[in-house]
Amino acid sequence: MAPVQAQGLEFARELILQLDFGANASRVGVVEFDDTATILSSLSSDPNVVLAALATAQQANGGTSISSGLASGLAVLQAGGSWATRSKVLLLLTDGEQNPQYGGAAAAIAQAATVRAAGVQIFGVGFGTANPATIAAISSSPASIYAFTAANIGA
Repeated sequence: MAPVQAQGLEFARELILQLDFGANASRVGVVEFDDTATILSSLSSDPNVVLAALATAQQANGGTSISSGLASGLAVLQAGGSWATRSKVLLLLTDGEQNPQYGGAAAAIAQAATVRAAGVQIFGVGFGTANPATIAAISSSPASIYAFTAANIGA
C-alpha cells in the first residue's frame, strides 16, 4: 500500500478508536473508493467489526471518484435506520482530486451538496494532492470547522 494511503487508513483507525460505540452511541460504516466505491461495512456499533472492515481496504488502483464515495456513504447512512433520531456524519478522507473522467471537482461538489441536503454533516480531510478549495467546498460550513487539508495526514 502506498505510504499516503497507509497514513489515511491509520488516521481512520485512530479516529475509530476514539469513538464511543454502543446501541445508543456511535455507529460507523466504511466505504472505500478509487474509480468506484465499495461498501466495506454497513453501520455497526461494534468497533471490532468496523476495524476489521477497515483492515480489508485495498490499494487504490484506479482514478479518483470522490462523488462515488460520497454517494455510497449516503447509502450506508440511509440504510442504517434511525434516520430521524440520530446525527448523521460522513468523514471523507481523500489523497487527491476527483478525476476529469468522473466529472472533476464540480461533480464531487454537486454530490456533496446532495449528501448535505439529506441532513448529513460532511467533514472533509484532504491530504497528498487534494485541493484545499475542493475539500472546503465539499465539506459542511464553516470550512474552518469541517475541512482540513495538509500535504501529510500526520501533520
